[in-house]
Amino acid sequence: MNEFIPTIPEPDERFINTLEQQLRAGIRRRAMLDSTDRTVGGIRRKGMHMLATVSLMLLSLMLGAAGTYTVVHQDLAPQRELHVQRAEILLERAQMRLEQSKADLAEVQHLFKQGLVDEFAAASTRQRFAQAEAELRCRELDLKETRLTGRAPVNDLAGPLIEGEDFITHRLLARHEAVELELERVQSEFKRTEMLAQQELVSESELHSARAELEEAEQALIRLEHRINLRRSFIDGEMTAEEVELRAMLRDAEGQYMVSRSRLDAVETDMKRMAMLHEQGSISNGELRATQAALREARSDLDLAGVQLKMIRQRLEAFGEKK
Repeated sequence: MNEFIPTIPEPDERFINTLEQQLRAGIRRRAMLDSTDRTVGGIRRKGMHMLATVSLMLLSLMLGAAGTYTVVHQDLAPQRELHVQRAEILLERAQMRLEQSKADLAEVQHLFKQGLVDEFAAASTRQRFAQAEAELRCRELDLKETRLTGRAPVNDLAGPLIEGEDFITHRLLARHEAVELELERVQSEFKRTEMLAQQELVSESELHSARAELEEAEQALIRLEHRINLRRSFIDGEMTAEEVELRAMLRDAEGQYMVSRSRLDAVETDMKRMAMLHEQGSISNGELRATQAALREARSDLDLAGVQLKMIRQRLEAFGEKK
């Protein structure tokens, strides 16, 4: 086996431009903060700060000129081969799942035309097929990236371009259609449940559960689209890596809080129903205790989500004050 000899690709122009913009902004902020200090010690400190900033700029540009060498070529040859083998296995699995989903879809569509399955079953099958397609596309991108870098794919929103290609955005976009179809499916099921609830054919508890599922599907799409926009802002140099990370965390925390609140509403409604059934002797003490435990956990989840949201908001506020 030939020993792997790493090469140094050309620097990515947008990557370097973004670094330059961010470092210039840092120099300006430092100058404004220290502008009132006219002492000898203050001037000396300014000089040291400027030297450190310029040194950081030179180091960053060296990293850019090396094509983020340590990120792209950090693994030895044996590790590179293992990473590639793993990506190939995952791709084969995705291909098998897509073939199975394709066969399922063809069968369900045939049954749907004959009136043997309803639209909701057909929609669920279409969504699973779209999800399998998205997974295959992501695995193809993973394998391509791994062959270029020799390491596992990077999905951080502030991750680098690989030889000018934005694998991170490609993967986000590949998942978009599947998430959209899932939301459409859940919306249809919620409308049906709502209609049945109006006819008193399903319980209020089932309606609240369907609403919680709808909230979760809506938040999943919002989260994905927000991450796509954040990634573009970072690539265009409009946001720093730290700000992108914090804003992604904030959106995730906001979504989790709303989902936790919807789940709590559903469990509270179910608790009322179970308490009434228990009074009638229709359910056991154990079933009632299980619902009570679920209610306590749902309240705890909401409390945790609220604390997490406050923590991230505080971090983002502190970041804004530093800018």
